[in-house]
Amino acid sequence: MPPVYGRAGLTGALALALCWASACTTAQAPPSPPPSPPALAYTPFSPQTPSGYTPSQPLRELRPGVLARTIYTAETRGRYSVEIWEILAGGAKISDSVTLPGAAVIEIASGQGVFTIAGKTREVRTGDVFSFDEGQPFTIENRTPGGGLMIRASVIRRSGN
Repeated sequence: MPPVYGRAGLTGALALALCWASACTTAQAPPSPPPSPPALAYTPFSPQTPSGYTPSQPLRELRPGVLARTIYTAETRGRYSVEIWEILAGGAKISDSVTLPGAAVIEIASGQGVFTIAGKTREVRTGDVFSFDEGQPFTIENRTPGGGLMIRASVIRRSGN
């Protein structure tokens, strides 16, 4: 004997079938992913298209063959002030005579060369540290193959100079 569902069972089955059918037809596809960002345009390097970057403290010519910039100035206390300079001696030549505005402690950051201070020569290389008094003229000969002689100078001077 077949099962008897009755009118309520048939109505419930029909309602369930309708709900199932409407759910399948109104289901939405998953959202598509956001578009990819545009590809970066490649610009080949050439000396004619330099970067637009400008450093806040650019190197300036101290003397021909010697560039310098102040990278830090300490707060002045008492009679003396201290500035940290970065000095670059470029090219394979002897610079013009340079005089700093105070006494200096010199650290050779990279490279090799010859310092001539008040007529006395001194060969220098990376890591060397030495000092000289205020007002002493010096020249720098860069002997670094294919590069510059990078120097860190702590310049100590009387306030007001």
